[in-house]
Amino acid sequence: MANFVFNVALGRVAEKISDGATLRILVLKAAGTDAALKDLDTVSAVLAEGSTTEADFTNYPATRKALAAVTATVDDANDKVICDADNVTYTSAGGATNNTTTSVVIFEDVAGSDSNDATAVPLVKLDAVFTTDGNDVTLQFDGTDGFYTAS
Repeated sequence: MANFVFNVALGRVAEKISDGATLRILVLKAAGTDAALKDLDTVSAVLAEGSTTEADFTNYPATRKALAAVTATVDDANDKVICDADNVTYTSAGGATNNTTTSVVIFEDVAGSDSNDATAVPLVKLDAVFTTDGNDVTLQFDGTDGFYTAS
């Protein structure tokens, strides 16, 4: 598996950030193939893909975390746009119920408050392999290239 941009979001991630979209993150403990996932247009479709399962570790939030301090920065010197956000921490992740994860999906929360997967648009899938054990887990986006770079 690899990091990729969902087809529905190609060329649009930086635009959505510039327009003030609310971006959220969901954690997957199992994911279908990249080829199967990248053609899907909603979070509902991603989660309905037969091999894909959302995390359910202890303290995984009922409302998926919103990304904070989301930016789209134009780098004229290197001819690219870097999309970044603050790191995301899951406090006391696991313990009673643990998961080994495969990836995360950053998506646009179109309806607001993480209330409707049928309208939520998946933007990027990133490899994120970790095993919960009751300790904090912090997902760190690359400081140089953020969670998405377009050039």
